[in-house]
Amino acid sequence: MMETTTKISYVVIDNSEHDRLKIENYATSHFSLLKLGSFGNPFSAIDLINHRRIDVVFLDVGLPILNGFDFLKHLTNPPLCVFMSSHSEDACDAYDVLALDFLLKPIKKERFDACIRHVEDYLMLKQKAEHYDAIVEKHLITISEGHNVYKVDTTKILYLQALKDYTKIYTPGRTYLTLLNLKHFLDVIDSSDFIRVHRSYAVALQQIKGMEHDNIIVSNQKIPVGKTYKKPIHDFLLKK
Repeated sequence: MMETTTKISYVVIDNSEHDRLKIENYATSHFSLLKLGSFGNPFSAIDLINHRRIDVVFLDVGLPILNGFDFLKHLTNPPLCVFMSSHSEDACDAYDVLALDFLLKPIKKERFDACIRHVEDYLMLKQKAEHYDAIVEKHLITISEGHNVYKVDTTKILYLQALKDYTKIYTPGRTYLTLLNLKHFLDVIDSSDFIRVHRSYAVALQQIKGMEHDNIIVSNQKIPVGKTYKKPIHDFLLKK
């Protein structure tokens, strides 16, 4: 849970009233959530999202006239986005536009709860990241948090994840969030040790355990592989 009393404001956009009500019902069990709007028509939501502080939007991919991916592009300053769809193949496209999460319909309560934990973790890390100062070098990342200083050996990194303007660093012991984008990381660190597998992910070459369908396996975690990265990843694994 977030270490704050601040509510997480959310909006639901889905042309299915049944699916909107399901999300709203699930959300009632999370006291951290505050509903600011529920819309069947995405155009009705644009003004609210552009002029209010919205932390997260639950957005259906299969909206009529304007699908969820295109709608997101119309927002001036889009909030965190959780895409929803009945089609599992939409997941890769969702992560390609840096969605925080993807919910496959019919959405189950346990999966929704896991998504909210993800949202809470991200927002909590974001609060901390605003007090971080990170120095990135070829083989070492130095992260200052108040009086604490952490030294992260890049050879210990499992993978990197882009989250909007932040980069989340995963190591075996813990995760870190920094106010630097993924491209900056890959430009500075020894990029020969990492491979981009997705617009949102870069993984350490030595940590790759294999590939399963459209996912790379890293430390028992499944990392999605973007469409444009599939062939180079497949060729790399064949050589390995």
